[in-house]
Amino acid sequence: MIRELIMNQPLIETYKMFVPQRACGRIIGRCGESIKTISKVSNAKININDTSNEKTKDVPVTIKGTIEQISTAKTMILEKIREDDEMRQKMELSQSNRSPRSIANSSSMTESCLKNKSIAFNSGILEPMLATGNDGCLDVFISAVASPSNFWMQVCSPHSAELDHLVEEMAAYYLQEENRQIHQIKKLNIGQIVASQLDADDKWYRAEVKHIKLNDYDSNENEIELYYVDYGDTEIKKQNKLCQLRTDFLSLRFQGIECNLASVKPSGNKEDWSEAGIECFEELCHVAQWKPLRARIVTFNQKQQEHREGSPIPSVDLFDTFGNVDINIAEELVKQGHASYIKENEDKEKYLNGNGNLSKNHKSNIMKMDESDSENSDFEFEF
Repeated sequence: MIRELIMNQPLIETYKMFVPQRACGRIIGRCGESIKTISKVSNAKININDTSNEKTKDVPVTIKGTIEQISTAKTMILEKIREDDEMRQKMELSQSNRSPRSIANSSSMTESCLKNKSIAFNSGILEPMLATGNDGCLDVFISAVASPSNFWMQVCSPHSAELDHLVEEMAAYYLQEENRQIHQIKKLNIGQIVASQLDADDKWYRAEVKHIKLNDYDSNENEIELYYVDYGDTEIKKQNKLCQLRTDFLSLRFQGIECNLASVKPSGNKEDWSEAGIECFEELCHVAQWKPLRARIVTFNQKQQEHREGSPIPSVDLFDTFGNVDINIAEELVKQGHASYIKENEDKEKYLNGNGNLSKNHKSNIMKMDESDSENSDFEFEF
């Protein structure tokens, strides 16, 4: 009887396959959710082990189980790779269709950034920052810059294409005079989200009302300070130039994420970044040119805010990996004399206030990424 049971046990085999390193993030999923599901559904044991730092090297995946279990797991892994390929194709198409945006002068941008421009939105209304690769990095666009200590980025994702579609739809809608008449604004409140035409390119965007300077004689002449929630730009507009935002235009998460560059400070023991340093950073980041960078979250800066607990503002490392030579942007700023490294025991907070830096009143509503998503190390993932 025992021998018969042993003979009837299914044969356990080991299968090895290689997957693109760029697809590991999708295969594993946030906190390992995807690979756990694959293992549970297939009943196979799956091991992903990457000890290589080469960007182009494929990652070995070992699957243990019966032939049927291995087949199921392999099919599900290949489906994740296909999803990753489709996502990247959409991102590339979106990137190729985007026109470079005109950007505000750094000095004027800096002045606006120092004002209270809190984002008192409900938690989760901004795009979450989730690593897209096993190295803890994600692909991003830099959309606006005040300084290396205060800039905005967008995560490269299928939502990039959705944002482009939203901008096109808003332009088509608000260019119609009758629609602008329907959505005339009679009264504005701080924190209200409106539709505004950006002077830099005449397109319509979503913007938050930051400050209202009243005109005693004509409310249409009220001066409104705006913060463009998908890009990070700020601008002053007359009230009669704004429109109510059609409610369905709020369905997409706000895409602009406020950040600061990790590990570096202005050179020469200064608290303010020089104009030359800011311009160098803009060039290195290809600001508003829609050229992707790699970003890795190093830490989050917690700040106490007026209306609620301070949401974390991510400090990130930025890398330009799309040329012949990889560029660490912080290192390049140091090499060119615009920045120096922050010492381990140095107070980092003082460099987050000042010329173009994060003010004490500044608020951001980033959805915090789990620590497991932000690790930058060789990994072995097994289920």
